[in-house]
Amino acid sequence: MSIPPFFPATTDDTVSLCALVDAMPNAPQLRHPADALMVIGRQLELIVQADRLVADVALGTLRFSFFRLHQGRITQLAAHCRSITVYGLADVDLAPVPGVTFVPLSPASPLCHEWFVVVDSPDFWGALLTRAVPNRAGGVLRRYLFEGALTADEQIVRRATALLGFGQHLADPIGATRHSEAHYARWGRVAYALGTHPEAERLALGYALGEFPALRAILAQRNAAPTALLAQAGAALEEHHALRSVVAYRRDGAQLVPVAWSAPHQPPPLPVSNAVAPAFGQSQPLLVAPADVGLGALSHSSALLVAPLVVQGRPWGALVAEQPAATAGEAAFAGPVIAAAALLGQLLPPAPAATTNSATPTPFLGPSFSAALPTAGGVSSLPAFKPATAPLEQRDAPPHDHSWPNLQSRLFAALAGFDSTGAEQVWAEACGVYPAEALCSDLLMPVQVAMGEAWHSGQVSVAAEHYASRFVQLQCHRVGRLPATDDHSAGLHDELWLLRPRQRGCLRGDAYQSESECLLPGKHQRPARLLGHPHSHRRENQSDHRQRVVPRIRWLPAVVLQQYALHRHRA
Repeated sequence: MSIPPFFPATTDDTVSLCALVDAMPNAPQLRHPADALMVIGRQLELIVQADRLVADVALGTLRFSFFRLHQGRITQLAAHCRSITVYGLADVDLAPVPGVTFVPLSPASPLCHEWFVVVDSPDFWGALLTRAVPNRAGGVLRRYLFEGALTADEQIVRRATALLGFGQHLADPIGATRHSEAHYARWGRVAYALGTHPEAERLALGYALGEFPALRAILAQRNAAPTALLAQAGAALEEHHALRSVVAYRRDGAQLVPVAWSAPHQPPPLPVSNAVAPAFGQSQPLLVAPADVGLGALSHSSALLVAPLVVQGRPWGALVAEQPAATAGEAAFAGPVIAAAALLGQLLPPAPAATTNSATPTPFLGPSFSAALPTAGGVSSLPAFKPATAPLEQRDAPPHDHSWPNLQSRLFAALAGFDSTGAEQVWAEACGVYPAEALCSDLLMPVQVAMGEAWHSGQVSVAAEHYASRFVQLQCHRVGRLPATDDHSAGLHDELWLLRPRQRGCLRGDAYQSESECLLPGKHQRPARLLGHPHSHRRENQSDHRQRVVPRIRWLPAVVLQQYALHRHRA
């Protein structure tokens, strides 16, 4: 079997990344299906891709055949990363992918039963480490149910990279310089993406943020009024991270007006003085002395952390947290506050001044932090970081390939990963090149067929197949290839289409007919395939008779079947 460039197969069959999770004290465990893992891992990838970070990425997909589900988006990600390494059982041949290294595993390796994503960059790091959960009843591994943890712990990420050894082939590995402020701000964006994902409730994506309980509490109140949301944020930070006091301020001209606080008495307004102004001018968290902002007699802390709230690229206010005495001189307390500020910046409505601009506001992607956390007023700063090293050379993204195979591969990968943004991007590119009829017959139809086959073979879940079906139906409506009636769904989904290979048109039968009646025309006409969209109970009760009579069965939404029938009729 010819495999793309890879390292020698792992000789130590005892290596397991989930052992790191087991060693974590009070580690927040997650128990999710593969659909959720794809969504969670995708958010880490999007951070790297959107910010063009110099990162090493390691993926564990159980088997190389499962990598095909992710090949489209990983190819795009490889254009920005320094390295991408894929681990799995070499059950199929894979075509070489530029910038991607494949490491075949021994069948006895525990990594063959672990799904993981490890991202290591000076500005952002994290790891999703999971293993297949054994069936307690029969002792057989349950498919697509995994347990593990999502962590932003630097030590866990470093140990995972050391165990995998995916950095040993690099002449210049990621150094020790870490920018924790930028790291935590990006985790605030990850939390927002997980909490507002279309499948967040069904897949319980919020439970993956067990390491950030304050962010989970904020997301639970994301639809509340701004004052209530800020009050919940301050209370969650104080409760889960043992902060002495967190006050939310709204900027009003040259002052910061308190909006939410937990103290018995209302805090006084803070002037946007020379000590605080850099936090808004550079959109960076800042340590200040209480005396520099007029709180010397009211605060018992040696320093205050000012984390700016930036909404749609404009200053909105700030979270001001007192530095606990137990963590004086440490950066541990700043991380949760910075992450919460980044999350709130995407949940809060824009300030009135921002609404006067008629142009479309730029989404807040998080501040570009410098290497060190600045200080003001001579206060002892958080541990200083070394100056940032020169960025490594990055490969330019390959030109867009608008061929049908490339578009189909990218759309399939996006739908399998529940990536609505990626799917819409592929669809927009295709709409700019091809007519509506070709989009339905040469893009949506093949992708839906491939998704159905992947579900039957166990490579994707039924939820992914349903998600793709909804996307296909929506796009067909957009291009006007479906009747614009209110009851079109009821009319289409109760039909069974039998397509004949060498004749025009198609037969239409009622979906509630018996299987023998539906299959009778197919038995005599020898169709190349039987396409249908039955109700859920039909899929569960497939009979052996159907499998014997029709050599090839593909279940598709009726909306696609109609387009396929019209396409064959016009052909």
